[in-house]
Amino acid sequence: MIGRGDALVLAACAALIAASFVLLAPRAGVARSALVETSRGERRELALDRDARLAFVGRRGLTTVEVRDRQARILDSACEQKLCLRAGWLVRAGESSACLPNGVTLRLLGADPDYDALTL
Repeated sequence: MIGRGDALVLAACAALIAASFVLLAPRAGVARSALVETSRGERRELALDRDARLAFVGRRGLTTVEVRDRQARILDSACEQKLCLRAGWLVRAGESSACLPNGVTLRLLGADPDYDALTL
């Protein structure tokens, strides 16, 4: 049977382990721009400090990308399931969203991305 003191020590250890995950987790840097790439070879870097709404031609039609308040998202796309819209607003460097059926990707660029490596 575990005594009261043992339970307190175990609880303190569990709290320290949980706190270390939060405190030592890598933090993504601030995004400076958004990169949109299409399967047709188009590459366009968008500044996040200017609001914009642009359409890109993909395999199945148009994909609309919106930049607002230093964030970016895929607003609409010519795909059936619209899974790319569920990514929502991208805020930190390294975050990305893609409409695979339409062949359009959106990625935020910055000094400290939120990943070690990315293969597209």
